[in-house]
Amino acid sequence: MVLHVFVDTEFTSLLDPHLLPVGLVTPDGREHCVELDLASEFRRARLAITPWDVRENILDKFGAMPDAKCDSEWKLGQRVGTWLLRLAEGSPDGRIELLYDYGVDYELLVSALDECNLWPQVRVAASQANIGAQTGTLRPELASDATFRALRRRTPSLLRHHALEDALALRAALQTWHSVQERSRDFVRLLEVVGRDQEEALYEWLATPTPALGDRTPLDVIAEPDGLARVEASAIDMGGRK
Repeated sequence: MVLHVFVDTEFTSLLDPHLLPVGLVTPDGREHCVELDLASEFRRARLAITPWDVRENILDKFGAMPDAKCDSEWKLGQRVGTWLLRLAEGSPDGRIELLYDYGVDYELLVSALDECNLWPQVRVAASQANIGAQTGTLRPELASDATFRALRRRTPSLLRHHALEDALALRAALQTWHSVQERSRDFVRLLEVVGRDQEEALYEWLATPTPALGDRTPLDVIAEPDGLARVEASAIDMGGRK
């Protein structure tokens, strides 16, 4: 089975996008983030073409992960490309699939890999897919919101519009979409437990780490042999608190 890699980037503007950070995560929890160093000359040049609203909403998130810093797009591409190639080498079939929800994310990733001459190698090992149509619906969006809240508890310096956090939220959204497709009868049953007027709350809860389930999300637990019964018992408690 091909190894999925969830990709998110942040960039200078929609009209003239230039890469700032890249966030990458796998379904099994491996994470990689690289961002341009605020103090570098190259970064200052990018800053000069970045509108004020992007600076306010994105650049303030920089520095949350000190090891992520690099001083050029060449080095950024080198670090990202090396990580992706290692993932491909360790995957069962030697391949990975890059998943994103906005085409510019993929284009900027390719550009950075091309800058350091690693794109030809990564291209051989990687396919790609835009999953925006799946993850942009209500239930996956609620899962994304729950992921943002959980991440803020884990790492307060990570906020929405940080590339790594957005990649993690994208992963949660796709997992929710797949779970809804594959286990629709189970979700109907859970909805009966908590009440049909609590549908939005249910889908947020499904993506939220829960102490009663060992700080795992109900989405992770429900796929196990006795998972539905455990999740249903926890959902009864959740429904009782509404």
